Amino acid sequence: MEMVTYSSILELIRSILKGLTLITGVMLIGAPLSALLPMVSTILIGVVAIVCILALFRPLPEIWLGSRWTSAPILLILVFLAIMTSQSWDQQQTIQADRLAADEKSRLIALRSSDPTAYLAELKTKNSPEYEGELRELKPAESTALIAKQATEREVMRVEEIARLKFELIKPYINDERAAEIYRRLASLEPSEKTFADKADQLERKLSVQKAAADLLEKQRRRPKDYVSLSKTAYRRAGFGTILEADFTIKNDLPWPIKDITLTCELYGASETKIDSNTRTIYERIEPKRAKIIKNFSMGFIHSQSSKTSREIDDVVVIR
Repeated sequence: MEMVTYSSILELIRSILKGLTLITGVMLIGAPLSALLPMVSTILIGVVAIVCILALFRPLPEIWLGSRWTSAPILLILVFLAIMTSQSWDQQQTIQADRLAADEKSRLIALRSSDPTAYLAELKTKNSPEYEGELRELKPAESTALIAKQATEREVMRVEEIARLKFELIKPYINDERAAEIYRRLASLEPSEKTFADKADQLERKLSVQKAAADLLEKQRRRPKDYVSLSKTAYRRAGFGTILEADFTIKNDLPWPIKDITLTCELYGASETKIDSNTRTIYERIEPKRAKIIKNFSMGFIHSQSSKTSREIDDVVVIR
């Protein structure tokens, strides 16, 4: 029994030492590779990781991976090394890009000194923003000619655009919005021609009025009752003080006729507490933008303690 226990302890110590040796070896080999050779390190990490994953399910004592307690820590180390490799790869890419940029800059500086014509040709081919500035410094005469050529080309393009826009204006199907855009553009192309700006202003004001009218019409469609109002309201008690009668004027600000106007009259006591409310419908027709006087309209029974009233239009029927 003692021999079995002793041999088991020795085997355990031997397994721990093997695991520590493997872990140390992976760290000693993997860390420098991650920093110096990221590509090679990535391949090796992938291979070792696959082997360790297999060893988790089927121990491989032949390569010192006979225990999951050895394979699992190595996998964790591989994850750490993979992160290091990724960072190292990014750093190397950045360093390489900076080095290439510095080499290219040095090459262009040398080319500028040795062959200005080739230097300028290369800048032009690359559409470099430095081309015109360098041309102005290295070859002033060519720069002046280029500026004159560009000015001529811009003038030709301006004249062509003016002609194209004026032709578009005479088309019968053009709308006010597009016409305003054209006149505004023509005003910028020909600032001396004031009629373009005046026509653009006129059309923009017209469009603004049309938009405001369209917005108002949409609001009136959504909430027609907001555009029907009560005024000149007078209340009195009738029927031995039990009935509330009212005189008022209803004004229709909508562009359509209305009918069947529903009113709610709320009754309040002297303490300003709401104590009752009555709802009635006025079965009358009121034309657009007109008002109608309603006399002796019964709002129903009135509470004996009512001292104040308020009224509100709840709904209207729009006739379209």
